[in-house]
Amino acid sequence: MGYRIAHSALMPALLRRADPLVTVSVAERDELLKLTDRGDDPIVVAQNGSWRSIPAAANGSPSLGKLPDRGYLLYIGALSQRKNIMGVLSAAIQLAREDGTPFVFVGSSTSVHTSMAFEIPDDVSDRIVLLGHIEDAAVLAELYAGAAALVFPSFYEASPLPPLEAMHFGCPVVVSDIPAFRERCGDAAEYCDPFDVSSIVGAVRNVLYNQPARDALIRKGGERARSFTWERQARIVLDAVLQSLEHDRSDVMDTV
Repeated sequence: MGYRIAHSALMPALLRRADPLVTVSVAERDELLKLTDRGDDPIVVAQNGSWRSIPAAANGSPSLGKLPDRGYLLYIGALSQRKNIMGVLSAAIQLAREDGTPFVFVGSSTSVHTSMAFEIPDDVSDRIVLLGHIEDAAVLAELYAGAAALVFPSFYEASPLPPLEAMHFGCPVVVSDIPAFRERCGDAAEYCDPFDVSSIVGAVRNVLYNQPARDALIRKGGERARSFTWERQARIVLDAVLQSLEHDRSDVMDTV
């Protein structure tokens, strides 16, 4: 509740005064435009990058010895309502029961977003693994590389990281059919209806068992991941800042 109140109070002022105003996707820009009249001041779009190699943590990484060598399904993100975690869990339970497919969850509940009760039935408890929060880049890389697919059917996203990170490691992805994912993933993802567990399960099965479709997603995913870089985002932001400074300087000179 405090998070929403703070945003409601700060957002109008920020939208009026920010120069430049930068956001991470066209979908987010369109939503912001509904809240403010920027006039001649455009909202700059600078998409997040993809995988960024960073040093692994010295300690605190969980042991992955209990996981299957390969072939598990993977979810990485907050265990929250906004992320559709109950839909992911329902799909995981069905796939574990009917297909015997293991599912690995990486993430934890947060105090900012609404978390959900997370209960795993006894009959699939040996195939659904909760690893908690992981910060070690080397461990995350291992998880992505060993997964059969990333399952990420969020209700809302702006410029999500896990799908592009998974693509970097040759892991095909299943995501929600919402504007932010279409913009971010293009034709390099399998899309589903996040409100329909059967749609999530069907999309996952197509990725797992339709080899030509799977091969195409892996190939396109690699290309897609390479097209989004943090350097590119930084350059867009820097250019926007420099243009704003130049505009302000011109205004000052005009008044002298």
